[in-house]
Amino acid sequence: MNIKAEISKRENDSVYFLKSARITTAKNVDDPEYYFLSPK
Repeated sequence: MNIKAEISKRENDSVYFLKSARITTAKNVDDPEYYFLSPK
C-alpha cells in the first residue's frame, strides 16, 4: 500500500495526521490508475 499526502504529521508510532492523502496499491504513486482520496 502506498500513501501520498500534501502534509503529514507523525504523532507517535501508530498515529499519523494526513491532509489530502491518496491511498493506492498502484506502482506509480505520482499518477496512479486508481486511488482512495482522504481530504482531511
